[in-house]
Amino acid sequence: MNRFLPVVLLAISVSVLANDGAMHAGSRGPEPLEKTESPVRMVSEHIEVEFGAKRSMVHCTFRFRNTQADAPVTQLLGFPDEGAAIDHAAKRGWPLADPTLSPIIRMRTAVNGRPVKSKLHIVEVAPGEEGGHFAFWDAHHQHGVSAWYTLEVNFPVAREVIVERFYTVENGWTMPGVKYFHYTTETGAAWKGTIGRLQADVTLLDGLKASRLVWPGTMVRESKFDEKDHATTSPARAMWQVRDARHLRLMWNDFEPRSESEHRGFTVSRQASVAK
Repeated sequence: MNRFLPVVLLAISVSVLANDGAMHAGSRGPEPLEKTESPVRMVSEHIEVEFGAKRSMVHCTFRFRNTQADAPVTQLLGFPDEGAAIDHAAKRGWPLADPTLSPIIRMRTAVNGRPVKSKLHIVEVAPGEEGGHFAFWDAHHQHGVSAWYTLEVNFPVAREVIVERFYTVENGWTMPGVKYFHYTTETGAAWKGTIGRLQADVTLLDGLKASRLVWPGTMVRESKFDEKDHATTSPARAMWQVRDARHLRLMWNDFEPRSESEHRGFTVSRQASVAK
């Protein structure tokens, strides 16, 4: 279900965060499942974002259930950190159009309410190798690298398991002066069947109000943003519940991001000048 497309950054900084994905041990390191599904289903995900002028604070709560009726499952989980991958690429001297991207700041993880350690793995891949769909590629598409916070989790029979991720990240930016946060659900695609439910709650900080987000049709310094621009708030405004001036909610039920492009993530964006 997960598909990261090869990316070349051109005068932008992309802040890409995503679901925990089902992984396996590949020849070079942890790799997402691409050709098979885990027997574990993601029953729900609750993404809480505090969207500030410069940074976003995020709390993800994933609820899983083992679909096997007769045996527990031990599954490797991986949460991507594209900023860490780009840092690695820059240190290796790979040609990058724009290597500026914030790695995750202080990742914390809990399983069923208990803090656990989650190790960051850097994985290099070559063109044509497994795992390339999930990698950040250099400007010439000769070198690929991905970064994953991994942990091994046991899923008992007929019991729900809750995995939480807490982290901070620098917002992405793009010309002409727009800051944004993007979250993709695609990395949750290797779990069994559909994702049962997504609830994303966004709190706007630093004086920002929902009416001042960069919605489709917004003019920013004589540039008009539409639904095709990656830094436009998405999905469409009609899909969000604007609970008050500073709080928004997005709800999806029983969706498959692999085949449903409209359910592959969400973005919130603001003009950089809005901050006070």
